[in-house]
Formats: sequence, structure tokens, C-alpha cells
Amino acid sequence: MKQKINFLIISIFLLPLIIMAQDKVGFDFDYAKFNYDEASCYLEVYYSLTQKTLTVSKTDSGDFISANLTLSLTNKKNEKIIDENYNLNSIIDQRSVDFLSQDLVGVLSYKVPLGNYNLNLTASDNNQANTEKSFSENIVFNSFNTDEITISDIELCSNILKDGANPSSLYFKNGLEAVPNPKSIYGSSLPVIFYYSEIYNKLDSGETDLKLKRIVHKNEIITYSDEEKLPTINGSIVKVGLLNVAKFVSGGYTLSLNIVNSKNQLLASSSKKFYIYNPNVVEEHDAEQSLAGGEFDLMNEDECDYNFEVSKYIAAPSEVKLYDKLTHLDAKRKFLYDFWKRRDADPKTASNEVKVKYMEKLEYVNNNFGNKFKEGYKTDRGRVILLYGMPDRTDSFNSDSELKPYEIWYYDSIENGVMFVFGDTMGGFDYELLHSTKLGEIRNQNWGDRLSIYGRN
Repeated sequence: MKQKINFLIISIFLLPLIIMAQDKVGFDFDYAKFNYDEASCYLEVYYSLTQKTLTVSKTDSGDFISANLTLSLTNKKNEKIIDENYNLNSIIDQRSVDFLSQDLVGVLSYKVPLGNYNLNLTASDNNQANTEKSFSENIVFNSFNTDEITISDIELCSNILKDGANPSSLYFKNGLEAVPNPKSIYGSSLPVIFYYSEIYNKLDSGETDLKLKRIVHKNEIITYSDEEKLPTINGSIVKVGLLNVAKFVSGGYTLSLNIVNSKNQLLASSSKKFYIYNPNVVEEHDAEQSLAGGEFDLMNEDECDYNFEVSKYIAAPSEVKLYDKLTHLDAKRKFLYDFWKRRDADPKTASNEVKVKYMEKLEYVNNNFGNKFKEGYKTDRGRVILLYGMPDRTDSFNSDSELKPYEIWYYDSIENGVMFVFGDTMGGFDYELLHSTKLGEIRNQNWGDRLSIYGRN
């Protein structure tokens, strides 16, 4: 069955790095497969045409370029399940910088039955004979809809917009506008790699405590790696990210996204090759790669505010005052990046271990202490764990005829041993801090009075 989903041509800035031969069309393509249903995959084919390699036709109504694109997908029985032909026309101004520096970028999308296929793509100049360029690729479509965790192909992008994403754009999906980069070339003119992927997991898979390990390697040598904890995946989630490659040396690289469980067992993996052109970067700088901004560069203002709100417990008063004065989104993003960078215990490692552990504690308190009135990090127990970590020992006491329920937490390695007493004084399972021997915390030797069911609080 042949089904065309959508089609559009959009002109964006890409790298004018590879000069095509004069008798060839500047044509590049890439593709990615995503989950559709139990019997099919969703195929996106990304292509770019270099405008300056197409012959300009002059008419009374103006100058234009015209190309023809054919696409076919053939199964093992030599049956064409997709056989499409597109004529692409664009009015141009040869005197403009855009004509020399922009590519025509498009996306073709199809629902494809599972199986083994051969994809053929050919682009030709309608205004000049014998200028075609072709690609042929064998593609296997396996089901993403299994009992195991799976990850889609990686779509390499020149940009991913979250704020201001256009819902009517061809590139709009899952609340994002992901602009593809079919050339897969980055570097001095395009220093940031954006990527889009999807992770799938059925509800009955039973996998929790998952991590995403991101690895970049060149000639089988790892040049960058980090990891982050994944949220619980019920059905599917979208995973986007970015890498600053301004200091990567020129050459071919591979980006790999790997999902592992708590035992560090590999559950799913996806990889994509890309190329770097940085003529002014020498080899010795290759070991100094760092992620510039990371997830903060994709956050909107509400997400930035929330990220700092949950981190205030470890912020200095001066940092709180400074953040409260920030009014611009970019300033807030940079503040968060610098905030966590200052707390990186070992900057030489790819991962910020302090941030990773803090976010793991945040997830724990939100899952265990939150209620319909407040999130877990806003509770007294949540605050104590975010500041001091998990207690070494806990004693829990249920309510009886005399006292309301309460807990005592012990930290043996803090100040030669401290304790925290929490009580459910209001009967809403929101345990309030009643007493602690930790310096700087509330101290009330008569904390038992707050627990009395006879109203002595």
C-alpha cells in the first residue's frame, strides 16, 4: 500500500561547505524511522537541494530554478510500494546572498509496512540535461511496538524550536519544530548539533530506573560522553538534545543514544553519523569538549523558573537575589548553566555528578512525599532529603490513643550524628518538621506536645 503523508519545501541556512561538480545537482538526503502501529513504521525522508548548482531559467515573470525528485521503495519481491515523482520550482534572485548560501530543504513522510526494502532517490535539474544525482539505500523496517524498550532512529537537525514553534510547519511534531539537516555537516558555520528521537516502552515492560547514555566517537575513540536519568516511560516519550561541536576537530563522527537499566545493561541503542568541518581547530583541543547549555538551551521561561525553584535549597542567598532580578530568557538559561557548572565536583568528567544526584533526589521526594496540595520538594521531608540526602536510619510510629503518627530520621555522618522529627500534625499525611538537632534547623525539645491528640499543640 502506498500512502503519502505530507510534503513541503522550506528554504533555510545550511553549510555551503561542499562544492558540487558543475555537472551534478547538489543533492543530499537522510531518513529516520519511527513507530506507527504493530504492522507499520513511519518513514521520514529528509532532502536538500543546493540552489546554486541548479540552472537558472529566465522568464518575463522572473528567474526560477526547477528540479525533479523521484522516490521509490521496492520490496524483496521487486514490488514498488512507493513510487513518487515531484517537480520542485522556486523563484530566486541571483544577486541575493540567500541564493548562494541557502538550500531547499524538504521532508517526505510515509506509512510503510514492516519488511526489507530498497530506497531509491534521484534528483535532476529540469533546466539542464544529464545533471541527475541518485542514492540507493537498503532499509529494514522492524517493529518498535514490542514488549521491550526501543528507540527510534535519530533525526539530525539544524535547529529545534520549542518556544514559537509553528504548528502549521511541515517540521512540527510533538510540540516541536525540528528542522532537519540532511547534509549532516556541522562545524564553523553550524556549531550546534540538534537531534530528535523517540523512546517507546509498553506499560507492562516493568523497566524502571532507566538512564540515557549519550556517546560521541570518532574512529572508535570516544570524544564525548554523558548520561542522564530518564523519566518513567509509559507508551512513548520524545527525547531531543543538542551538542556544541565548535571545538571538535574536522572529521567523521557517530552520535549514539543508549538506554541502560539500573544494572547498566543495554536495553536499546540508536546511532547516526555526522561530519565536522572546523578548519581552525587543531587536534589537541579535541579533549576539551563540553556541552554548552545542555537541556537549558531548550527550556522555556516557566521551565527555567521551575528548575531554579527546585534547586533553591542549595543556592546561596546572593544567587537567589540575582535570579529574581533576571527578566530575559537567555539570561535565565545561562544562569542555570553556570549555577550547576559551579557545583560540578569533577569538571573533567562528562557528567555533572552533583546535578545528577540532586535530580535523582528530587524525583524521589516528588514521587514519595507530594500530595494534591503541594509537590514533594515543597514538603519538610523533601527539603531535608534534598539538602542532606537519604537518612541512615528511620523510625516510624503509627498513631495511637495518645499521639498522632510521626517519624524520626537519623544522619550518622552529619555533625557526629543528628536527628530530625517529623509529625503528621494536621492529619493530611504532610509530615511537618517538629524538631532537629542539626545546627540551623528548628529545635523544640517539647515536640511531643505537637503530636498530642488532645490538642496541646
